Amino acid sequence: MITLYGSKQSRAALNIWTAAELGIELDLKAYDPRSEGTQSEEYRKLNPTGKVPTLVDGDFVLTESVAISYYLARKYGGGKLLGKTPEEEADILRWCFFGMTEIDAFAFQLMLETKFRPGEANEAFCEECKYHITNALNVLEEALKGREWLVGDEITMADLVGIRCAGFTLYVGMSLDNWPNVAAWVKKGAERPAYPR
Repeated sequence: MITLYGSKQSRAALNIWTAAELGIELDLKAYDPRSEGTQSEEYRKLNPTGKVPTLVDGDFVLTESVAISYYLARKYGGGKLLGKTPEEEADILRWCFFGMTEIDAFAFQLMLETKFRPGEANEAFCEECKYHITNALNVLEEALKGREWLVGDEITMADLVGIRCAGFTLYVGMSLDNWPNVAAWVKKGAERPAYPR
């Protein structure tokens, strides 16, 4: 049995979604970010950062949500979610990195600044984060023009990662109204039976 430490309220949601798309059963240990469990000595032996998610598959331990989802798809996916050619797989990885570095990283900082830091949010910093997110959403909007999914003709990890990242912007108070292709893509992903709710 594959064990996943994390929750639907953390980046582990990507791994929960990936596993569900692939029909993989997980033993989910519902650890929220910064929870008591993640700070325990036992957990820090698995993940020294004290963050979630962490996957344990036999003797193999892996952290970082995109790496975990890639591992699940590569080892257990039977060709699903990673494209049909090496070129498609490379493009999928490109979009995964894009989502995490160009959207998620800035949305995460925006969340910390507006929801968790005491006192007034630094407006200049927030606007800078939104500027970078906006640029990334513009790129996605163009890439999704006339397409159902980012790479190929079926859902891939590029979509799972991208939809989670674009959806995160809603949590931090942004709107997808200016990006109708992105909004439709996020909605389509969230309507899939495997999507974690």
